[in-house]
Order: sequence, then structure tokens, then C-alpha cells
Amino acid sequence: MAILVPAGFIVARWRGRAIMQRRRAERLAHLRLDLAMDIDRFDPTAFEYAVRDLMIRDGFDAERVGGAGDRAADVIGRGADGRVIVVQCKHTRTKAKVGAEVIYQVNGTAEHAHGADDAIVVTNGSFTSSAMSYAAKAGIHLMDRDGLRAWAQEGVALHELLRMRLSGGRWRRQPGRLRRHRRRGAGVTGAASSRIRHERRSSGIDEHRPNV
Repeated sequence: MAILVPAGFIVARWRGRAIMQRRRAERLAHLRLDLAMDIDRFDPTAFEYAVRDLMIRDGFDAERVGGAGDRAADVIGRGADGRVIVVQCKHTRTKAKVGAEVIYQVNGTAEHAHGADDAIVVTNGSFTSSAMSYAAKAGIHLMDRDGLRAWAQEGVALHELLRMRLSGGRWRRQPGRLRRHRRRGAGVTGAASSRIRHERRSSGIDEHRPNV
């Protein structure tokens, strides 16, 4: 027998969820995490929650989904424009490099298993050359230690890190969605984050130093 759910109940539940998300975003609006004092000391699970909170800070409806059978997704976020971002988190305490096998896994599941428009692998370490090469071909964003510092510690918004890349000496918006066509990966590596910081300072934007 079918069970009918009153429309008013659905609307009230949706509004309640929206209010909760807004309050959570307001609470995290000024979140800053120091790379050495905070992030490096996290365990992998705490790192995943930190990434989730940073996405919420930047306006995403994000949830941690990592764990057994996560199919290469630790955090999934949806932007105000409906775009879905899947994040694979790789925490290290030994400055280990993330290898290409991680990128293979993300590329195989991000769109088909999670419906992602963009996929990111974020680490407090770095990436091997083969990982960077494959990510560029597959359209996977890579965020290394310097990129993470810009995002978590200096407060550069995620959409700013993902949408801008160095091209001919200038930063430009990077259009397109992962599911519609593969494009060159916009790796948020050291050179990228440094150029963003320079442009923000030149334009007078407050860098919001970490509250630690």
C-alpha cells in the first residue's frame, strides 16, 4: 500500500535542512586551519572532516562519505549552481607522494559512481610526476601542500582555486564540466597558489591570516 506524504511536510523538511546548512556555513565562515599546527597533526578521518568543513565555508553543501566502500570519494559537495564535486583526501605524516593509482581510481568512479562534474585529489603532501601527468589528461584537479595552504590557511575560496589557472602568464577562468568533456586538469600546485596570492594582494583583497 502506497504511503502518501503531505506536501507541507516535505517543504518543512527542506526548509529545515536549508536553515541548518546556512547556520553551519555561518559558523564556519571564518574557518582557518594552519597547515603545520593543525592539518599535519590530523589523522586521515579528521582530515576528511576538515576538507568537508572548508567546502561548507566556501558555500558548498558538503558531506563526508569516506570509509569502507567509498569508491574513491571521501567528501562530496554540491555548489549553489548544482555542480557536484567529489574529493579524495590523502593525508600523510611522512611527506609521502600520492601516486598515479589514486588518480586512476578517482577517474574511474567520480562521474559514473558519484555523478561528479569535477573531481579533486587533495593532500598535505605532494604528487608523483606520473600522477600529475595522468590527472592532466583525465581532467582531475590536484591540490598539493601549497594549494592546501592557500585554501585552508589563507582562506582562498575553493572555486577560485579551481576556476583559475596560469595560461600565457595570466590567470583566466576555466570553463567546462568534467562530465561533458574532458579537459586539462587545473592542478592547484605551488605555482598556482602563489600566483593567486600575488593577484589577491595586488588587488587589495584581505588575505585573512589564519586564526590560530
